[in-house]
Formats: sequence, C-alpha cells, structure tokens
Amino acid sequence: MRAVMVALTNRSSTATDEQFNEWYDKIHVPEVLAVEGFTGVSRYRASQVGTGLDSGMHEYLAVYDIETADLDEVRERMIRAMPSWQPTDVLDTDSRAIAFFELVSDHSRAVE
Repeated sequence: MRAVMVALTNRSSTATDEQFNEWYDKIHVPEVLAVEGFTGVSRYRASQVGTGLDSGMHEYLAVYDIETADLDEVRERMIRAMPSWQPTDVLDTDSRAIAFFELVSDHSRAVE
C-alpha cells in the first residue's frame, strides 16, 4: 500500500532558515528514511502566493512517501527509532503537526 506521512513544521525562534534546512536535509531526513517503509521525502516552504502567510501557519511541509502492507507497523518503527535520533534546537517542537494518510486514488498528468 502507498501512503504518506505529512509533517508541518516551523523553525525555532533562535534558528535561521539555513540552520533549520541544513539540519532537516542532512540529519533528520536520513534518520526518517532509515526506518523501513519510508521511501522518499519532498519538502516545501509556504508560499506567499494567494492568501499569504498567517502568523499561526506552518512555514514548512514535508511529505514522506511510504510503501508498506502495514502502516501502523511503519509508525511504530518510527516511534521506536526516535530516541536514537540526534536532538536539535532548530525545530519548534511545540508547533509541529504530523499525520499519516493512506492513498485513495492517484491522478497524475505527464509533464512535458
């Protein structure tokens, strides 16, 4: 089954964007991808196009790709791995939000 884990995050008030992104890309992403079932990740920054940024909005989005027969087991593997992950002060842990989603349907358009 294909699924995703979505993580909405902000950097801490003491971290720069550069520090946050360096930690996320070089430390955190490899930690998560080392967990069996996670197959990739795409990261995004909120755009000011449209409604713009609200003060309570998350600035970053990470979409982790998962391939598994048992999504609960992948989540449990991640939880068991977390104590060994390198701690950081660049992530605002109070504002982060994480959710898992199972694929319902997939519609793609060829990019030319």
